[in-house]
Amino acid sequence: MKVTVISQDSTTYKGDLTNKQITEFVKACVVDLRQETKRIIPDISVIFVSSTKIAALNKKYRDIDTPTDVLSFASEEDGYLGDIIIAKEVVESYAQKNEVIFAEELKRDILHGIMHLLGFEHTKDLVEGKHEKMFILQEKILQKYI
Repeated sequence: MKVTVISQDSTTYKGDLTNKQITEFVKACVVDLRQETKRIIPDISVIFVSSTKIAALNKKYRDIDTPTDVLSFASEEDGYLGDIIIAKEVVESYAQKNEVIFAEELKRDILHGIMHLLGFEHTKDLVEGKHEKMFILQEKILQKYI
């Protein structure tokens, strides 16, 4: 499995992860998720963009006219799971809001993106929040790596 990390936004934040750390984290999460999904997980890209760029993508693909922290775009190409698009500026604001360090929130978003690529879903309005199966599994996995 290959993990590609692309930075279209070079802004860094206190506690930011290196490309190597991101790659290692993705691969570790994939091992855990492989056990849960019982499937082989192919290559993944993690792409960092500006909040302006992710807002445009969010509007185009979800008809939501605001920036978000993470979007996932599954691939139909064999051997390629898809792209995880992340806006670090939004991740930083969520980290502050949730009173966690930037690296933890970034890992949470990367894991969340991987899970969506694998078909995990949550309710559209997030009413159940932390009690949903997807979030319970996400936090269980995340706790191993923070």
